[in-house]
Amino acid sequence: MDRNELDTLSRAVTHDVLDKLDQRPALAKLFQDYPEIKADPDYALLADRYYDAFITNGEPAGKAIAMAGEAVAEKFGLGKFATEDRQTPSGRDEEETSESDVIAAMAAARPHSREAI
Repeated sequence: MDRNELDTLSRAVTHDVLDKLDQRPALAKLFQDYPEIKADPDYALLADRYYDAFITNGEPAGKAIAMAGEAVAEKFGLGKFATEDRQTPSGRDEEETSESDVIAAMAAARPHSREAI
């Protein structure tokens, strides 16, 4: 390996290390500002898609994480974007439901359920 190749490799490794160091505080802030994104796999998946798009457009990792979190939060009314008529990623209105309500709805939806008759 000659001097130019070592310099190129050194710059690439330095960039990768700095990028990784930039991600930790950005993720910590994202999860502090929008804990729903960490807790809900649908929000997390969408945030990952936004992140990939921002990275593809040349944004640094830390900034891409912040931008992805803001995009998801704004779209679904999380954190500082919260409103009373919040929706889930599937577009359904979010409402309080108990486990009993969910079980009853599932039972009623079965084709041969007595409750469906």
